[in-house]
Amino acid sequence: MPLFSPSATDVILPLAPVGLVEYGVKDYDAATKTFTLSEVRGLVVGQKFKVGGYEGTIQGINLEAKRITVSWTTSEPSPSQIGEGTPFIPQVVGVASHLGIDTDGGANIQNGQLPNSPLVPADRDQLFQRVFGMSKQEFLRLYPPSSSFNGNLSNWELKVVNGPLNLTGNSSICGQGILVVFGELTVNGSCGSGFQGLIYVAGDYDQQGNASITGAVVVEGKADIGCSSEDCETKIAGTQAKNQEGKIEYSALVLHRLRMASAGTVNVTPIAGTWRRR
Repeated sequence: MPLFSPSATDVILPLAPVGLVEYGVKDYDAATKTFTLSEVRGLVVGQKFKVGGYEGTIQGINLEAKRITVSWTTSEPSPSQIGEGTPFIPQVVGVASHLGIDTDGGANIQNGQLPNSPLVPADRDQLFQRVFGMSKQEFLRLYPPSSSFNGNLSNWELKVVNGPLNLTGNSSICGQGILVVFGELTVNGSCGSGFQGLIYVAGDYDQQGNASITGAVVVEGKADIGCSSEDCETKIAGTQAKNQEGKIEYSALVLHRLRMASAGTVNVTPIAGTWRRR
């Protein structure tokens, strides 16, 4: 007899909307202030969060056990107030920088900013390790870089390039995937459909034009989007004409899509009567 026989209420109809709880609460231990979550990858010590209307800060992370310890900014909830499946919502801001943040021209930052943030490591190698889960040396052994790149990615592929890389003139960023540049990267524009994915720059990033990037951009050096000074802060500006916003839109959904693509095929088995999945 099968462990799970789906009934009519368990069927997800074609095109039905489905919500993804990236970090779902499995259990909360009030004595130790410890959450067991469905996933903890991507969380960072010092990151603020909300859960069930309560707010706090992550103090420790156990990747193997999928547990985190927290401190509370608001009054502390009881376990009965945070039921199984409650979304654990980490703070994600529009821009975070180890140093200062400035905007120029018609640019603005939506969804908040964190200048001088302890969440962004001062050490460039630590930042790389946090994003990819391995050292640069290990990464380069697995993914040898190319000397050139035309700006087009497809099918959520990974492309590693030795900089400086200039996607200007007839070259623009386009497609879906992960672009890692060891050196400086200059982006002037994107194709009509824009770019979806992660751009990691082990150097300085200069966005001169009006590129449309959905996902995330991580820069070890200065994010120079319309800034001419070599020692400027992380600066977000509009186009060269300074009359439009810089178009970098953080998207957790795009980054989740990248992770699913890199993990290969995922088989999901529903557990009857709960929000969980195997």
